[in-house]
Amino acid sequence: MTRQFVLPSERLPARLSMNPDPPMSDDEYFDFCMLNPNVRVERTAQGEILIAPPAGWESDHQCLDLGGQLANWAKRDGRGKASGCSAEFILPTGAAF
Repeated sequence: MTRQFVLPSERLPARLSMNPDPPMSDDEYFDFCMLNPNVRVERTAQGEILIAPPAGWESDHQCLDLGGQLANWAKRDGRGKASGCSAEFILPTGAAF
């Protein structure tokens, strides 16, 4: 099933509630995100799809600063890796942020 949509930027932030029955699998959710590359998409553990506008300049500046500190710490510590705020992770609950 193809699920693609277009929202004008002036309509964001938006909250789109999609509760497919059955819920999207991780692969279906990934495909949905790939079909909508210009939209920031998140999924709750209940399967609700959330759409959010991009961060503003100050927020993104703070995120970059924090990410740089985390990356430096991870390199010094050597036990893990750091990623930026645009990486998405699927949690054990099924939520994807």
